[in-house]
Amino acid sequence: MLFYVQQVNKEKASGLHQVVLDFATSQDHVRFARTLNARSTLDGLAQNSSPSMIRFSYDPVGYRSFREGSWYNIDPRAFDGAEYVPADVNAAGSLFLGAEIKNVPWDNVSRLKNLSSPQIAKVSTAPIQFLTNPDTTGTITLTVVECGHANWNEVLTPSDRIIYDVGASRLFTKAQVRAIVESRKISTETRPICLFISHWDIDHYLALLEFTPLELAKLRIVVVPSQVPNTATFQRVSRLLASNNVTLTAIPPATRAPNSSRAIVLAQHWRQGAFTLFRATPGRARNQTGIVLAVQGANQVALLTGDHHYDKVLSAATDVPTFRKSPCVLVTPHHGGAAGEVSAVGWKSFFSKLTTPISCGVNTYGHPIDKVETALVSMQGGTELWRTDQKGTWTTTL
Repeated sequence: MLFYVQQVNKEKASGLHQVVLDFATSQDHVRFARTLNARSTLDGLAQNSSPSMIRFSYDPVGYRSFREGSWYNIDPRAFDGAEYVPADVNAAGSLFLGAEIKNVPWDNVSRLKNLSSPQIAKVSTAPIQFLTNPDTTGTITLTVVECGHANWNEVLTPSDRIIYDVGASRLFTKAQVRAIVESRKISTETRPICLFISHWDIDHYLALLEFTPLELAKLRIVVVPSQVPNTATFQRVSRLLASNNVTLTAIPPATRAPNSSRAIVLAQHWRQGAFTLFRATPGRARNQTGIVLAVQGANQVALLTGDHHYDKVLSAATDVPTFRKSPCVLVTPHHGGAAGEVSAVGWKSFFSKLTTPISCGVNTYGHPIDKVETALVSMQGGTELWRTDQKGTWTTTL
């Protein structure tokens, strides 16, 4: 049976690894539950709209551990003796988590060696006009939304509303996620909305699962990177969009330059008016192989980065001549966590001024990392950082 590794969290106190796996289909989840004799849960699992992921902790053997963003082929019988505990619908993570698996016999599972071929969803890559008026005039604003340890950025122009990631913390309950969605007043928006999802990580798209039909009707288009894993959760999102007549389109990876290395780079995919969209070249690193969006207003440039690495974002930005010596809002990559080396000198030599808001919240990773915060303070010329967990939602005029 195929499993996709959505998340691996190394628990510092116990030394255990906590892993979140998704299935290739919701029917596989049903078969898995049946293997563990969880027959009382099968009726609920049979619904395609049900959360499909499972979570368990294990003691890794040597270097054998799950790799985030990878697929594995595991015989469900390797879980014999484990207990399938359905997730409480009101508990944290219930929007994506279908069950906790207790007492996993890791000696069986740890013997897995074969990584299955990536299962990639088929999404149209036909060219499409992302915005109704990318060459906009008038005021442009950027908002970094307080959504816990996740990412949700918005750009408003007179003609369009652009949402870059629509995340919410994995630790939030369904009610908490719903409260964030309601706070954005999407149902009363009169402008068409284009939603970009930087990469397919749950904390960058989770809130989409809580959109009502009225809110979904406001979405003109949803844009994703083309290497979206074809999981039960992706199929759930795809059905949700299709049933509400929302167009889903994918951007293929950027083409590597001839004779270039296999290192991932960001390249311009589309540039018009105030907007520049960058797309990464192919690679296995989920955080680095997505979409970065830049917006240039009358006063400053904004870089919406998802979890991409600092050096790759800066390298891409330096290819846009009009960005040079402009003030810049860098929405801090990866919630202030590890995202490559942060060269304050490099950033300050290209941009005239930097502001680095951090979208973060309660987490087990230690984000934001101290050395990252130190580098960001240096980039800002010594001024205090804006952290959404401490100061809430942040808005600026570009």
